[in-house]
Amino acid sequence: MGKIRTTYTKEIKLKAIHLYENEDMGIRSISKELGIGFTTVLRWIAHYKREGIQGLEEKRGTSRNPFKGRANKGYESDTEKMKYVSLFLNFDFLGTQLYFFVNTTNST
Repeated sequence: MGKIRTTYTKEIKLKAIHLYENEDMGIRSISKELGIGFTTVLRWIAHYKREGIQGLEEKRGTSRNPFKGRANKGYESDTEKMKYVSLFLNFDFLGTQLYFFVNTTNST
């Protein structure tokens, strides 16, 4: 299993970008000053050049492929969210009843 990557705030990423663009510091100097890995700072700069500030947003846990990654929990409305919650509660209630039914019928 690989190493767990540390999550950095957007402010730290912007500070690294600022040092790179406005202070003319090298990537190695920035990584030493901030205590962040060289390749991490390099990745932030590449994302910033390609996508702007949005490139610094956290992307882990999201997928561009709709058939891979975590399920999208972005509900379109409160009504849609309530439908999901209702389905979940009904399933949980039925699951509890089923568990109780199976355990009581098997024990006799």
